This record gives sequence, structure tokens and C-alpha cells, in this order.
Amino acid sequence: MSTDSPAPPLPARDPRAQRSLRVASGTALCLAASFGLGLPIPMLAPVLGVFLLASVNRPMTPKAGLGLVLVMMLTTGTGLLLIPLLRYYRVSGLLMIGLCLFLAFRYGLRGGNNLVSTFLVIGLTMISAAGTFDFGLAVMVIGALVKGLLVAVVVLALGHWLFPEPAGAQAPAAAKPCRMTRLPGLRCALRWW
Repeated sequence: MSTDSPAPPLPARDPRAQRSLRVASGTALCLAASFGLGLPIPMLAPVLGVFLLASVNRPMTPKAGLGLVLVMMLTTGTGLLLIPLLRYYRVSGLLMIGLCLFLAFRYGLRGGNNLVSTFLVIGLTMISAAGTFDFGLAVMVIGALVKGLLVAVVVLALGHWLFPEPAGAQAPAAAKPCRMTRLPGLRCALRWW
């Protein structure tokens, strides 16, 4: 037996293993960073980190990361606009939130960006509910969301640096947008009557 024979080639890495390592280590890094930085609500960074790591399959550019933070700040800030309606005109405020939630879900189902749709729902529900109790609390929650998302964007870049996609790996199949038509929705609504 000769030891000069070439070693067999290594099998190609499974991209699913890299992705699961990226999600697990990214969540742990988000948690450690949020507690280490003393963020106001430290549980938000790991949740946003899992959300980003599971939905974005490539590292974000710094410009795209800051754009995402700005979009999140604006969409969650919509809840601040609804606080006076909820305080002084409760029924009108609830109807307005219901209409806005319907439009946010419809935007997401029609193929819109799921992150934007989720942040709109957070802004319309959590921020406006916190703001009816105390306006400062709502602003603090928005600040905690922004800081948590910044930590998650940095951890996303770090996770892709530590566990890169294997060469030639295909991106996971994207979900098909739901085709909403009026007739099936009308049939579904009429079944309850």
C-alpha cells in the first residue's frame, strides 16, 4: 500500500447545513450582543436576527441595511400617527387600524415585501397599543426595534462571513404570491352567512 496515492475529493457541502449553522450562530450572537450593548428590550434583536437570517440568503450591503432600518423606522412610526385617534376617537381609531391591517396583509399577499408588511403590522398594532398607554413607551419600543434591527443586520453580515454559501449552491425556492380574486373571497365570506 502506497501512501502516495491522491486523497479522494471531499464531498460537496450541503448548503442546508451552512444555513442552519448561520441561523443558530447568528441568533446566539444577536442575543449576546443585545445584552452586551444593554439594549432597552434585548429580546428583539435575536427575534429580528432569526427573521433576517431565515429570509435573506445573502449578506446585505451597508446601504441596503440602512435602507431596511429606515423603512422599519417609517413603517413602525405609522403607529404613532394613530395614537390620538385611539385616545380620543376610539371607534374610528379601531376602524382605521382594521382598514390599515387589511391593506398591509393584502400588500403582503399580493407579492409585496414580507418584511415591510410585517413591520407595518407591528407598527399598527404594537406601537399604537403602547402609545395609548404612554407616548414615551411607544417611542422607546420603536428605538429598541431600530437598535435590534441594526444588530441583526451586522450579525447577518458576520454570519455570511463565518458560514458562506457553498460555491454553486442554489437559492431556496421563493414562495409564489397568492393570487387573490374577488369571487373565491366572496364565496368564502358568504359561507358564514
